[in-house]
Amino acid sequence: MAAIESPSSDDTIWLGEYLSVLRRRKWSIILVTLLAALAALIYGKQQTPLYQSTSQVLATTPLVIAGQGPVAPNMVTEQQFVTSDVVLKCVHLILANPTFRGDSTTKLDLDTVCSDANMASAPLDRFLKLNITVTIISQSNVLTIAYNLPSPKGAEASSQAFSLAYVRERTVGAETTLDSLRKPLLATQSSLNVAISKCNSFINQAIDQAATDATNGVSTVADNEKIQNLEAKRSAGQQQLNDVNQQLSNLDPSKLNPPQIILPAGLPPKPVSPDMLLLGAFGVLAGLALGVGIAFLRERLDDSLRGRVDLESNLGVPVLAVIPKVPGWRKKSEARLVTRDQPKSAVAEAYRSLRTSVVFASLQKGAKTIMVVSPASGEGKTTTAANLALVLAEAGKRVVMVSGGRPGGPPRLTAAGDAESLRRVEAGGVEVHHTRGAAAPQQRVNLSLGGRAGAPPRLLIAGDAKGLGGVKSARVEVHHARRAPFP
Repeated sequence: MAAIESPSSDDTIWLGEYLSVLRRRKWSIILVTLLAALAALIYGKQQTPLYQSTSQVLATTPLVIAGQGPVAPNMVTEQQFVTSDVVLKCVHLILANPTFRGDSTTKLDLDTVCSDANMASAPLDRFLKLNITVTIISQSNVLTIAYNLPSPKGAEASSQAFSLAYVRERTVGAETTLDSLRKPLLATQSSLNVAISKCNSFINQAIDQAATDATNGVSTVADNEKIQNLEAKRSAGQQQLNDVNQQLSNLDPSKLNPPQIILPAGLPPKPVSPDMLLLGAFGVLAGLALGVGIAFLRERLDDSLRGRVDLESNLGVPVLAVIPKVPGWRKKSEARLVTRDQPKSAVAEAYRSLRTSVVFASLQKGAKTIMVVSPASGEGKTTTAANLALVLAEAGKRVVMVSGGRPGGPPRLTAAGDAESLRRVEAGGVEVHHTRGAAAPQQRVNLSLGGRAGAPPRLLIAGDAKGLGGVKSARVEVHHARRAPFP
């Protein structure tokens, strides 16, 4: 039994990267898509509207020779005949009639309009073929003749003119063929009638001669033989005449089956082009493809660092943890203790993962002090340091966090903790062992303490340098400067 292979991790990584690019560049993709759709709609508005009028003609085999049975028309040939030269000339003559151009339902004497003399002198206007579309309805003998023009009445008149010209020329062609078939038969019929008439005259003369001979006592044997020969000749001629008459009957013009217009051209109520919906959809698709292409091009040309892979490959150091965004945190000026307020959240778990990495790294390198810095303010230094200090304290580590703020600025962190810890601090439970530098009394210094003394306290104290000087009893080193070493 063949094993089913699961998708490789590399494929999953690449797919995730592609999706992340689309998420980062989504607004530029949306903007390009909207601009492309707008451009397509503007282009459509600038185009001349075209109206389409449609008529339908039932194609037939106008002339069917007796004995051949029903013959279906060759629809491809009929489709091509609609735009043949002879039809184009007849259409030109029909459209030259101003009454018909104004009202395509006007009855015209096509035998007069498209007479042989007029057809011979009519110009061959091949431009009439540019706006016509002739289609065959599937599994039928119906031709659909559609004509497009900026004028609704012009489209209607042109479509109807092509239908009338097609029917007229197919009918005239069948009549011409019929006449060519009947002509020799009519000549034969005429000659046979003359021959039979002569035979009748000769027979009458022979009968009279036989009667005279019988009266005069002359033998009538020769006369009777002559009469028999003439009657046999007349019978043969009559038989031929009957055959010719039957053929002429089969070729009677009343038996022609000309094409028929089953749907006259109508006045189009609205333009068919440009199709604004189709143009809009095309613009959206084209804009989406262009936007995605531009997004990936910008991503390739962008040399900024994104994600832990970029950081590790460019800085040459491992990323300890990735902290996700905190839902609902809008004020960057206020630090957020997620590990205290939402200890079971994914963000709190990420800080615990950071704690594990920090502890492991400190064991390898013997580090005791961690500095959290960034190039600019409001990037989460205080929040990261405070939450890391809190989860380290929860793990039983003795932790001191010192955060230098801007002179005169509001505290980034507010005092928070259990009542016992706060009482210990107020009672002098912490002692400042060493101080470096000279700190102005208004300097904001935020101090976070944590340690396991029965239960791990969760304590954050915010105050200026002077105020923190009264906190005693633990070995703490507070660094002061005239300006904050980092925001």
